[in-house]
Amino acid sequence: NQSAGRWNGQQTNVAARSVGGASRSAAAGGGSLGAWVTKEKPKRDPLPMAELIKATEEFNTHVPVPLDPTTVATWEYPTNLSLRDYQFNIVETALFHNTLIALPTGLGKTFIAAVVMYNFWRWYPTGVLLLLDA
Repeated sequence: NQSAGRWNGQQTNVAARSVGGASRSAAAGGGSLGAWVTKEKPKRDPLPMAELIKATEEFNTHVPVPLDPTTVATWEYPTNLSLRDYQFNIVETALFHNTLIALPTGLGKTFIAAVVMYNFWRWYPTGVLLLLDA
């Protein structure tokens, strides 16, 4: 199970090590874990403070996203699924207030997020939406 690769432009030979330790490192030719050859990653110099401040200012530049005046007066909720009052109430709250949703598995957190995102997409059609779901 040997493979050749490059690290900082240098040729390296590495063998896969099994759980039982039967495979050996081709570079080290030995059997103990201490015989493995390791190389440090090249260290990058930190950014000078002036560049760091400039990058932060560029990142924090706020560009307002235009609101669609034809859709802002209403919000939509799907009617093709059975209405669950707690989901409807959470959606209504999340549309107008910062909200953290904590529900057990299978009670519709992703559905709620999708409905909220759909309405924000309607209101801000040129904006960017991001869903982080774990």
